[in-house]
Amino acid sequence: SPTPHAPMSVASLADTVLHAVGQLGVQRAHFVGHSFGTLICQHIAVSRPECVASLALFGPIREPAEAARERLRERAQLARSEGMCGIADQLLQSGLSSATQIDNPTALAFVRESHMRQDKEGFARSCETLAAAKAVDLARIACPALVVTGTDDAIAPPGVAYEFGDKIDDCRVLILPRCGHWTPIEKPQECASALADFLRCSTL
Repeated sequence: SPTPHAPMSVASLADTVLHAVGQLGVQRAHFVGHSFGTLICQHIAVSRPECVASLALFGPIREPAEAARERLRERAQLARSEGMCGIADQLLQSGLSSATQIDNPTALAFVRESHMRQDKEGFARSCETLAAAKAVDLARIACPALVVTGTDDAIAPPGVAYEFGDKIDDCRVLILPRCGHWTPIEKPQECASALADFLRCSTL
């Protein structure tokens, strides 16, 4: 899709998702998100609970810490000035577990390529949007939730996942060993199995 020119926020991205769902004639759905996408899913669950049958959140984010906000703004500037090559290599180191980097060249190549293919302005604006994001009140999420992260996820560490489990009434938490932030890519079979089991127990 083309890079948007209007101001971006988590709320505006949530509205875009809901518009796309509405265009398909879907009134209520199971929402699945990874990383930044989990913030959008959380926002939808709080602002439009009638649309959300369940949430599955992989590498879930609450909101960036102040130091992380500054790093995100710096990353946006770097993307604009130097393009995605250096960014992609940087994110491989911070996003993937050491086990994945050593033993899973397919995952390594996929994550790098997924960043290399991004438009640098779109990536920069996403970084700035994430840098400005605020956490939702997790206690307001009324639907069933599945939260999955890795033992080696420095972006969404297990402690964050357990916070979701503590604050959402109906929440399953799964911590995958030797896994970083790219849970569905690093541990695809485990993630697919957990999601399938979760959805079998969740109804529209």
